[in-house]
Amino acid sequence: AGRTPAEAAGLVTVDTPAMPAAAVARVAAGAGADTLARAAYGGHPGHPVVIGRAHWEGVIAAVQGDRGAGPYLAARGARDIPCDDLWSGADRDTR
Repeated sequence: AGRTPAEAAGLVTVDTPAMPAAAVARVAAGAGADTLARAAYGGHPGHPVVIGRAHWEGVIAAVQGDRGAGPYLAARGARDIPCDDLWSGADRDTR
C-alpha cells in the first residue's frame, strides 16, 4: 500500500464487463485519501468502489471471501453514489 503516491484506489470487478466508464468517473469524482465511495443501483451498493489511502490497511485486513470489502464499507458509512441512470449494475456471476 505504501509504494504509490496515489490518494485513492478504484476497484472494478471482472464480472461487470458492461460497466460504463461514466460510472467509474462519477464514483471517482472528488476521490481523496479519506474517501469511501461506491456506486448504488436501485438503492443497493455495487461497483465501482473507490477506497481512499487512509482505509487501505483496514480493507486489506477485513477482506474475506466473495464478500470483499462490503462489510468494511458499510460499517464505515461509505458514500453511495446513485448510478441507476448509467447502467443496471448487474454482474455476471456464474457457476
